[in-house]
Amino acid sequence: MACLEVCNEGKFKEDEEGTTNTLDGSVDMHGRPAIRAKSGRWVAGIIILRAGIIVTIIATLLTEAQRKWRYQPNIATFGADQFDEEDRREGHSKVAFFSYFYLAMNLGSLFSNTILGYFEDEGIWAIGFWASTASAFAALVLFLIGTPRYRHFKPNGNPLARFCQVLVAAVKKARFLDRAAYISSRDLDNQKQGLHNPWRLCPITQVEEVKCILRLLPIWLCTILYSVVFTQMATLFVEQGAAMKTTVSNFRIPPASMSSFDILSVAVFIFFYRPNS
Repeated sequence: MACLEVCNEGKFKEDEEGTTNTLDGSVDMHGRPAIRAKSGRWVAGIIILRAGIIVTIIATLLTEAQRKWRYQPNIATFGADQFDEEDRREGHSKVAFFSYFYLAMNLGSLFSNTILGYFEDEGIWAIGFWASTASAFAALVLFLIGTPRYRHFKPNGNPLARFCQVLVAAVKKARFLDRAAYISSRDLDNQKQGLHNPWRLCPITQVEEVKCILRLLPIWLCTILYSVVFTQMATLFVEQGAAMKTTVSNFRIPPASMSSFDILSVAVFIFFYRPNS
């Protein structure tokens, strides 16, 4: 135990000096192995979160598809890449990042649904467009500032092709996924000739990757019901707000601000749900 503690202490000191590389294979902007203490972590994560908040302000001028399927998935995955999941401490922070990411998206939406929504409801569209343009520019500058700190992963083939290779190989060998890694006599002959057909023989790790993806399908199907309900925040809530009395004293509340109740409730409960980072 004493020896283990000494080794761990030495490892932590080495981390602080910045001489230890990440264990997940990430690289820096120059393509060199990323140094743990000089890249990624919460320094890069916070920059990405702040850029995400600013970008979300533009959401009122974008369609739901553009907002949900363009920048949000990229920011979430790129931000998670800044944490080495092979390291115990950074792996825990990686889990916490997704909670903070969702909180950042909600804070940005809160501004866009209240301040910008008020300007648009009053017909002051010019201010809304200029505020969105300034937010996009500020987010771009902030994102570029963190470039030296970002960790990247080198491209490692097309994941869709790897997925299809297992399915095709399994169909050719009796229609079971595990059979995709089974070495037949024909595969042995190809190996003797120095040939390898990835559409006929796949490694076991590749087969397990496909199994992991298929196990996620039930979860994805369950989110369809959630998405149907969540969509009402941007449609039915606004319609209900337009039919309600929206004046408090002499101030008129925009109907689009009805979604703020959802945003505030999510922001509050995230602090109860989030893991300690």
